Amino acid sequence: MAIQRSQLKGHKDSVLTLCADGDRLASGGADGSCRLWDLRCTPRRSVRAALLKDEVSAVAISPTRLELLLAAVGGKVLGFDLRSEKVLLQEPSGERDLARDEINQISIDHAGHLCAVAEDAGPVHLLDLNTWRVDKTLAGKAGHDNICSCVAWKPGRDWTLASGGLDAAVVFWQRSGRGRKVLMQQDLGEESATATGPQLLNPPFVHSLAYLPDETLAAG
Repeated sequence: MAIQRSQLKGHKDSVLTLCADGDRLASGGADGSCRLWDLRCTPRRSVRAALLKDEVSAVAISPTRLELLLAAVGGKVLGFDLRSEKVLLQEPSGERDLARDEINQISIDHAGHLCAVAEDAGPVHLLDLNTWRVDKTLAGKAGHDNICSCVAWKPGRDWTLASGGLDAAVVFWQRSGRGRKVLMQQDLGEESATATGPQLLNPPFVHSLAYLPDETLAAG
């Protein structure tokens, strides 16, 4: 398979987040912009852009709700209607201020109804995209003790969600709000120790999650 390389120009500052879906790519940047790219175009170009007031820390698109582009700014989640004929999207079609700390990732379930929101304070919020109301907040003893960095929906399931955090844990959540926590193990092999100095450890923080087609969960 031939590998094609393209450079997508549009952001004026660092790109902080990406979300791909087939022929579409969404990006968010430190320049306060969120862009949607049509990868079928030659040259590939930004077909929609939303200008926001602060850094865009997370973006999400859904294969089942093609008209919806989500962006996170601070503790807010904003939705933009891609059916608009305007290239520059200025007014969100939905907005919810739901996190007291910065949002790290947002992910839409396979049905396009719920958005999972991972925030710095540790909880995972579930946002109903039909009503723009908070459906549930996942936290507590089985939740994260530190920053929640990432979330992932299990494909093809009505309600199966995993989250990862800087407490070196992956949590598998149930619809009831109960969670099952799995702690990542420290690498204590001989190669991690030095001959003359103290042992150096790199804590197994969880920065990313992805489900494979066979329903295996990969944690980075």
